[in-house]
Amino acid sequence: MHNINSFNTRNTFQPYFSYDENNQLCVHYGQSFTQSKPLTEIIDKVLQKGGSKPCVLNFKHITEDRMLNLYQSFAKAMENYRYQGAYQLAYPIKVNPNAAVMETLKECAYKYDLPFNFEVGSKSELLSVLALAAKENNIICNGFKDKAFYELANLAAKLGYTVIMVLENVDELAVVKSLSYESAIYFKLGYRTKPFHEDLHSVKFGLSLKDIHFVNNELKALNLSDKVVLLHGHIGSQLKQLSQVEKHINMMVCLYGNLLNDCKNLTMIDLGGGLGIDYEDTQNPRFQLPYYAETIVRTFSYFVDLFQLPHPTIITESGRAVTAMSSVLIVSPLYQKAENEIVTQTSYDEALQAGWLNGEIDLADLVDSSSVSYLGDQNAQKLWLNFSLFQSLPDHWGIGQHFPLLPVTHYSEEESIDCQLFDISCDADGVFKDKEGNDYINLPCTEINDLAFMFVGAYQDMLSSKHNIIGRTTSVEVDFVTYDDCVLYVEQAEDYHALLCQYGHNPLQLSSRLQRLAYFHLTEELTDHEQLLLDNILSGNPYLQLADAEQVAYDFNQQIFNKI
Repeated sequence: MHNINSFNTRNTFQPYFSYDENNQLCVHYGQSFTQSKPLTEIIDKVLQKGGSKPCVLNFKHITEDRMLNLYQSFAKAMENYRYQGAYQLAYPIKVNPNAAVMETLKECAYKYDLPFNFEVGSKSELLSVLALAAKENNIICNGFKDKAFYELANLAAKLGYTVIMVLENVDELAVVKSLSYESAIYFKLGYRTKPFHEDLHSVKFGLSLKDIHFVNNELKALNLSDKVVLLHGHIGSQLKQLSQVEKHINMMVCLYGNLLNDCKNLTMIDLGGGLGIDYEDTQNPRFQLPYYAETIVRTFSYFVDLFQLPHPTIITESGRAVTAMSSVLIVSPLYQKAENEIVTQTSYDEALQAGWLNGEIDLADLVDSSSVSYLGDQNAQKLWLNFSLFQSLPDHWGIGQHFPLLPVTHYSEEESIDCQLFDISCDADGVFKDKEGNDYINLPCTEINDLAFMFVGAYQDMLSSKHNIIGRTTSVEVDFVTYDDCVLYVEQAEDYHALLCQYGHNPLQLSSRLQRLAYFHLTEELTDHEQLLLDNILSGNPYLQLADAEQVAYDFNQQIFNKI
């Protein structure tokens, strides 16, 4: 354990991460984050527990701290502006639906007596929330919904859950009518409105003002107006400027005031998402939590007082801001240059190359020719990393999202290494680029060992692609439960058995087929090693066994070095 006071504040990831005096990347924990532990120690524990690299380290205490900071920021703003309503987080589980994350947020809310809600957008998301939600947690249901969705929600509400079905399409009204004729309605209702301005994240969802007026009159005729408790409107994730939020609040408060005469229980306004994080400049993020909360509360306070309305409960769905910073992807390079090794490229005599292409000389004559030259290139290493970009960083490949990349060890302020970073997938797009989109990455280190992709806790797991049937990495829940140590919960990477099943293949049939081939078609017996391999052929995973790969790479590089 290191004392944080000995840390150099040279890097930009306080208060959660920094480098110690040994140039190792450390995670901070404890009260006020005054203790720290090198990630190398945690990685060693993961390997001792049977885990492997690559792996994702999920830090529970960081998730909790982000959630508490959000609530504290709103509490402070409400005190400053004498806001009489309350604040609540609605966690959108599409951001990260892993049970450990959802449990962490729910437990944190319970421990500190904070109101807490879940937001879902599909029947399967609703089921996952029902598996762990407390009855006091509101479950806000958005997205397109059919009758089966409504029936599931109604059953859950009858069993005691607090479920809010948000009307997003006029056609849903027919489903509500049908259910009201068939049985009692136990869920509550909300309206989702389209924003005034153009926004690609939300124009496909929501009711126009004309639609809301129509639906509201229909619900009043059905004597269901008292079921309406929430007004929702989402203007997008990772907002560029908070002036968008201010205009949005103006519209929502106006609509809220218009609906109160009919909807006596309308007490909540859900602003949806919008609070992003700046992946590129973590020292100066675009929106600090206090500034974001102050902007929202100040704007709400102004408009509800202007229209002389009761102060509603403010809800936001700040999933990315709560979860992104708590997860780190650890990746090892497959090929590293040995000490004092020259990275080489080959150049062939043009005439000899033409002769080879014309079939006039053999390949051996070409490559063994004294005209072959080896070009030293100390500043342009090519590194193949033992991970799949499509699986672990889909946003980087799909939308060019940059994730900070840090060396786990050998950090340096004075020296750096220029390199190209490729993944192990069989695709030319599996290349990691810098934040300007360049292929060459500058790593601030004297030697490249393990690398850490920061802030991968939001969306990456859900959007991941099993390109080349490369599955999930090892996942590790890190819980600092004592003053100077942590408890690890290791979930192994997806093995071949699980991966083959997902694509309709029968792993047991494969194993049986190979066993039959070995028994009936071989003239000699399998060696003990071959039999062991056959018996365990489905238990491995697609990530390369790094120890073997390092030895192969070292032997290959030594052969090149000896030729020079």
